[in-house]
Amino acid sequence: MATITAVAGRPTVPGEVRWFPMAATQTFKRGEFLYLDAAGRLTVCAADPAGIAGMAMADATACAATTLNALCPITLAKRGQQFTVHITNAGTALATAK
Repeated sequence: MATITAVAGRPTVPGEVRWFPMAATQTFKRGEFLYLDAAGRLTVCAADPAGIAGMAMADATACAATTLNALCPITLAKRGQQFTVHITNAGTALATAK
């Protein structure tokens, strides 16, 4: 069976953007899905997350370099919000799913 990997994404429709602090040593990129850990800090989603807080609107490195408390903007994943995610099948076939 092929491995499907999400490469990048963006909100399909404009959504509610909120700023959250990041967990230590985050390296997520704009367009990746994030969740809030037990301390309320943004962490990149693993392969099978229990919940999704939203999609990163900036790279983690850009947030850490430009904000006082390493806050990062995300588009919240809530009812009615749609995201477009580009996926790849082992780097050979691209598809777009909504």
